[in-house]
Amino acid sequence: MEDYLDPAYFAYVASAVLKVAKQDQEDDEDPKAPSNALKLSYIKRMANIKLAQAIQAQDQGKKQSAQDFIQLMSIEWNTKLERVLLEERKHAEKKPLPLPSDIVNLQGI
Repeated sequence: MEDYLDPAYFAYVASAVLKVAKQDQEDDEDPKAPSNALKLSYIKRMANIKLAQAIQAQDQGKKQSAQDFIQLMSIEWNTKLERVLLEERKHAEKKPLPLPSDIVNLQGI
């Protein structure tokens, strides 16, 4: 996993999180999208672990890679994921249709 915590793979990591976070097609009542995506912020913790290990090993390349990945997450993570997930939730929201008797009552007014 450490190899994917690299700025070059950030778009792939974000895409994978979105796939994991999507609502289950069989269970429309269970809004898994936002909670799963936000819980997957443990990826940032893994990047911090990579950074700590790089500092301890005095590996400047790995340190810079981890810092850049963490910075990308700080800049793009919330906007990239939350925007998409909120849009999906908005479009998936079921709006009840009026009852036929209500339509008849409105026509009579």
